[in-house]
Amino acid sequence: PTETILDEKREVTFEKATLFSEDYVYAQGRILLSTDNIADAVRVANEAMGVVIDKNQQDVWKRSRKTSQTAFRGMMVGEEDKDAGSIAKSINAMLEREGINISVSALLEQGDTPREILQNTLRDTKVFDLSGCTIDEVLYYISNGAPVFVMTDADDAALIVGYDSSHIMIYDPTKNATYRKSISDADETFANAGSIFLTYLK
Repeated sequence: PTETILDEKREVTFEKATLFSEDYVYAQGRILLSTDNIADAVRVANEAMGVVIDKNQQDVWKRSRKTSQTAFRGMMVGEEDKDAGSIAKSINAMLEREGINISVSALLEQGDTPREILQNTLRDTKVFDLSGCTIDEVLYYISNGAPVFVMTDADDAALIVGYDSSHIMIYDPTKNATYRKSISDADETFANAGSIFLTYLK
């Protein structure tokens, strides 16, 4: 008498969903955030003095980094984009550093974004959109050997290629030259341009 037999079907249907987030913020012995937005993860991890790991439990960001990083040598723009604008030249220089020679300007004209171009060509790396982060938060990637693409105003871009305690080194692809800028001045400049950063990790 305490049991009931049901005749109708007892099926549960689950909608298709993402089973895992891309990144996790780990700090103070626990997971603080699970997200697919790496920039959000970096900001939370920085505030909590934690780390960001991916779904494969690999570190993708942490507060620890070299105290300084001399400017990367050999930065150059390939012949394919020698007459292009600074955005195409900056992406081209990133790819040239990895031994990839393509016309970035042609891909931009086809409608590809800088992020899509990096994702489609740097196949053995993880490409990160760190837009909204600060310079201090993106320096981790430079200490790991990757330049950081940054918009310097609405139409122009450059690459952060080194740093010390108070300055960053910026590669200007239109002049094929590297110059120093204080971190405080650079943060203001980049913030006015939307704080748009792209980089990668092998």
